[in-house]
Amino acid sequence: MKISLPKLALSSALLCTLPRSSIGSILFDDVTSGTTGVETSVGCILHEVEPLIVTDDHVVVDENEVGHDPIRICERDATEEGAPGIMYDLEGVGNDFFADVEFGVTHVVFSKATVYEPDEANHSGGKIIVDPASTRTKSGEEATTRRLRGGMVDESEERRRRLSPKEGVTDLLVLYGIPGDCRGGPDYNTTSGNLCNIRTPSFYADSLFGTNGDLKTVASQFNACSKGKLQYVPACSDASSAECAQLDSNVLFANGVLEVKIDNNVIGMASGSAVNLVTTAANSILNPIGLSVTSFKQHMVILPDSVSWGGAAAWAYRPGTQSAFRSSYADHMGVQVHEFGHNVGLLHSGYGTGSYNDHSCMQGNPSYGNNGPEVCWNGPNSYTLGWYKDYHKDFDPVNSNDPFHGRLVGVGDWADDEAVVGTHYVVVKISQSGSNDLFVMYNRVEGPTKGVNFFKNEVMVVEGGTDGRQTWLQSHIPAGGEYAIENFSGQSRTLVIKNCRQEAGAPDYSEVYIALDDGTGVECPAECTDDDSCDDNDMCTVNTCSAELGICTFTDLVCDDGDACTDDVCDPITGCSHTKSTCDDGDVCTVDSCVAEVGCSHESIPNCAVMETGQVELTDTIDLGVKAQIEFTHTYNDPVVVAFINTRNGDASVSPRVKDVTSTGCTIYMQEPDHQNHSPETVSYIVAEKGRWELSGGLTFEAGSHSTDRARGKGMNFEGDPISFSASFQKNPAVLHTLNTNANVDWMTSLATSVTTGGFQIAQEYAETSTLNDAVTIATETIGWIAFETGFGMIGENLFIIGHYDDGVSNGVGQTQFIINLFGYENPPDIVVAVIGENGRDGSWARGSGTYSSTNQGVYAEEDQRSDVERGHVSEPFAWASFDTGSVVFGERTPTASPSVSPSSLPTISPSSSPTEVTPSPSVSPSSAPSNSPSSSPTKQHSDSPSAEPTLSSAPSETPPNAIGETGQVEL
Repeated sequence: MKISLPKLALSSALLCTLPRSSIGSILFDDVTSGTTGVETSVGCILHEVEPLIVTDDHVVVDENEVGHDPIRICERDATEEGAPGIMYDLEGVGNDFFADVEFGVTHVVFSKATVYEPDEANHSGGKIIVDPASTRTKSGEEATTRRLRGGMVDESEERRRRLSPKEGVTDLLVLYGIPGDCRGGPDYNTTSGNLCNIRTPSFYADSLFGTNGDLKTVASQFNACSKGKLQYVPACSDASSAECAQLDSNVLFANGVLEVKIDNNVIGMASGSAVNLVTTAANSILNPIGLSVTSFKQHMVILPDSVSWGGAAAWAYRPGTQSAFRSSYADHMGVQVHEFGHNVGLLHSGYGTGSYNDHSCMQGNPSYGNNGPEVCWNGPNSYTLGWYKDYHKDFDPVNSNDPFHGRLVGVGDWADDEAVVGTHYVVVKISQSGSNDLFVMYNRVEGPTKGVNFFKNEVMVVEGGTDGRQTWLQSHIPAGGEYAIENFSGQSRTLVIKNCRQEAGAPDYSEVYIALDDGTGVECPAECTDDDSCDDNDMCTVNTCSAELGICTFTDLVCDDGDACTDDVCDPITGCSHTKSTCDDGDVCTVDSCVAEVGCSHESIPNCAVMETGQVELTDTIDLGVKAQIEFTHTYNDPVVVAFINTRNGDASVSPRVKDVTSTGCTIYMQEPDHQNHSPETVSYIVAEKGRWELSGGLTFEAGSHSTDRARGKGMNFEGDPISFSASFQKNPAVLHTLNTNANVDWMTSLATSVTTGGFQIAQEYAETSTLNDAVTIATETIGWIAFETGFGMIGENLFIIGHYDDGVSNGVGQTQFIINLFGYENPPDIVVAVIGENGRDGSWARGSGTYSSTNQGVYAEEDQRSDVERGHVSEPFAWASFDTGSVVFGERTPTASPSVSPSSLPTISPSSSPTEVTPSPSVSPSSAPSNSPSSSPTKQHSDSPSAEPTLSSAPSETPPNAIGETGQVEL
């Protein structure tokens, strides 16, 4: 169908819809002919664009007339300065590929694709054609770090996810594009017809923010509809103002509008390519001060009408942070609000056969004049935005014993603070079977919605969801009218929605009654006179008549009997009941009991499982989407996890990482510093309950975690946070450590030094991934650590060997491997190794050298290869702990205080000094250095020979009665 609009009453929409073959010129021309494609792997964030077409005579072509086929594009990972925000057309993937995609969030890596880009030097974008044989790895996290000048990371988590917020303050950057064909030289002018934007930068700023007196703007309408919950402000007027003040004096920037010159002529160029060129040029202006276009919560690009828009007035990501406007429509408030509605995640609002025909909502196509319309959003979109959540009502007619009877108010009275929580509602959501629900709202013409000219002052019933999907107006009910839905939700009954009456006042309201017809009809209830007239036959409600409103209210009955040892529940027929609580906390290491006055208690059981070990085979890195979900064999209260890569099937630098640690499991994965793929490797891990424990074999360990944003990089003196043990060890312990979170977007590991009997120092380590002069943004990470008393012995039937040592020999990759000699194991054990020193200034971590068996673990001091390829490294002290595979350790908590941070308690060890104590446990017999080949037999001895006498007594062979099963292996 075609919808005729007044001369300047144009729909912007997200670029909306002709068949795919008809809309290619909106974003990109066919660049495959005349351009040589480059075959490569590609990573990008996925976005969706749904074009709306406006004809030259101001007629909106509805998407349902020609069928709907959205455009899916890739915002490619930034690989160099100036590249963030560049988009590419995407081909070679079917619709089923996008079934689980969250646009604006989901990151994908295609292992094999061909990239066509006509103007690669200026990042014009183009087309990515995915090879049918390509692997397609999706994740919810961007796999490539965005970096600006000096290594600065771009930027916060929500901005990295490329979404515009629904609440808060949105700093809007406006990019005013000035192409080469708009100006005859450096001193450009804007008098060249449609080769230039038709309005000045200050005019657009006024239409957006009211900087020169415009009272009806995108900022004013969002502010009015949300009552200040979502505010649009000019870029650099808030947190970024200090950086923006450093802009070169020749840069023209005012009131959030940045004038961006590009050398290219854009007449006839597809809008997506032109937007990419403006984005690149803007980044070249912003990067020197540590910003980019993606540093702002939202940005819009304005370009001349001479660009090939494919019939679109404007377009936007849904959801996302970017929009683009044809200059002749960029100053229209209705167009701006509609497009920004797409940015915050809203689609379109339809009625009848037209998907834009609900003119009561800004996601439809009400009159799009320069100063209007003053309209907000319909029921589903209002519910999704969440601004009125205190005035939402969720109603499930099928499962509710009571009908809904209440008063609906318009957005205007809500904004004027005339509505009362619990008495008045803005949106009622009616649950129904299927994917959509119904939303009821009073379409009152007042305040922010005084521009409504579509079913004015009626009750609107709209079908939709709470995720911004397409909505459809089902009915509009005048005062005294009703809307009936037969066989509601698959039932034999009819749902009736009645607009009983409307009253003017403070507030104006519409009294609505919603009920299922049981065959006797549904009538608006008479005004109640007392509480007895409100009996709903439900023993779990307190029925009250409001004399002022004449409406019954039903509040939940409180069944609390004052006994903390009972579970209090209510049945609609029988009323309250109180059953004794089992107090079961799901932890087999506690005795559960209850006292009526205080409730449940859980006393720890001595000699209970406090630690377990295991292995996992990882087939690739997190950047390729590979990670292992580990399920612990024991439920912990507050565990930590340490990990180590035992094997060396791939020679590239790689480290183990841990995240998402819960009481029942964690995620373990590998990551290369340069974010590449990697060969399969074996990873050992140890899980331990926080606290200080005495193991059943007589061994003591202490486990804890520490959150810090302190980090060490190449050439920096180590300044870790000092950690004090809750009680001193007899001798310097073996300290193992691993990051237990993943807050940094770039690669990171951990480092512990200065180990004494009383504590140690700990921090993050980014090695050579950035240099001393780089401005590095470090996110706070939590580092898990376990400190073991050194020695060896038996825990039940499980052998442990624990020690630390510095052999004084260079242990870098390709140099002399550090060999830990093991004994008594039938199979390669679960062994975790960590660096506990900083002798080398390039930074390092422990990594298997290729020797791994039941008798030996080879170790290198691994370095990254981001800044150079060499990995030679001086000797470092290593700590290790090995256990029989799948061990479960039993112990009793030592009654001492928790570990603490104690700034003055620890000494500092310089990188060039020797360790304060060398502890080969139980004995070390150094000999000649072993061969560097993984297949050679080790000759250097770093632990006891099999005949050595144990220094710790063996544990009884009997398994305690509350032992937990052993861990297994996970194959990904």
